[in-house]
Amino acid sequence: MAKLISRAVFVLLAVTGGGSPALAQVPGGGGEAVCQRVVGGIVTEQDGGTFPVGPASCEIGGHSFVDIVITPIVMLSASVNAADLEEGDRNAAVAIAALQYDFILTGGNASDVVPILLTTSLHTSVDTSNDPNNSNSASANFAVFGVSSPGGPIVSNGPSTFACSVSPGPADPDEPPQCPSSDSNHDVLGFDMVTGTTGRVFLQVLVAASANAQGSAEAEVDPFIFVDPRFPNAEEYTITVLGGVANALPVPEPDVWALLLVGFGGLSTTARRRCAGSATD
Repeated sequence: MAKLISRAVFVLLAVTGGGSPALAQVPGGGGEAVCQRVVGGIVTEQDGGTFPVGPASCEIGGHSFVDIVITPIVMLSASVNAADLEEGDRNAAVAIAALQYDFILTGGNASDVVPILLTTSLHTSVDTSNDPNNSNSASANFAVFGVSSPGGPIVSNGPSTFACSVSPGPADPDEPPQCPSSDSNHDVLGFDMVTGTTGRVFLQVLVAASANAQGSAEAEVDPFIFVDPRFPNAEEYTITVLGGVANALPVPEPDVWALLLVGFGGLSTTARRRCAGSATD
């Protein structure tokens, strides 16, 4: 599965000394909720793990939190606070949340090509850190894939979007930060589906706070999938999310999304890249 990689993720991995987390490959979906305490780059305490699609959470000692909600809306959130951790090189609090699930388009006539819109509300933020070797970081990414059938293998890559925060930012005052201390990203992604086919969404948030920086970090993401209402006879088509996962309009309220739709009148299947340096495997 393609993975979006940001500067924030690289900072997190540098703190923990670990690799990118592996998502549970459960037919039709799965996820991961992991809370960690890291000392000297080694995980000394961990809560949570991988799971089939469903709500999940983890917590460690008041400094690492993950919450995955699948109804009445889908919301992934993770936060850490390293203020109570002993200072030391590569001592940190880490929280990881990930979820994937499938959806199917039905209605209309066989082989109809239907434009789909997907609103994403992503937010990341970190405390300021004056320690250049011990950053706080947060990232939230979202990607869409085409799959052969519910629970089947990926056959195509769709659009994606990203938000990230890192503290401190670049040393050059003339360069805007690629991952600012606070990043809110309300995107509307556009792509086409043939009626009767299946798509998959992949969401992930990763946050880490350095004990040396004594800081905190948090990130969250919330999606909503629907047929473009501007498409003729859009009401004839239905998006069905599998596995009991909700597909409800998230915050902000509908009037905010209406303004976003006006601004994204020229939607295409091109992915939106928020941070320079992000890549797809």
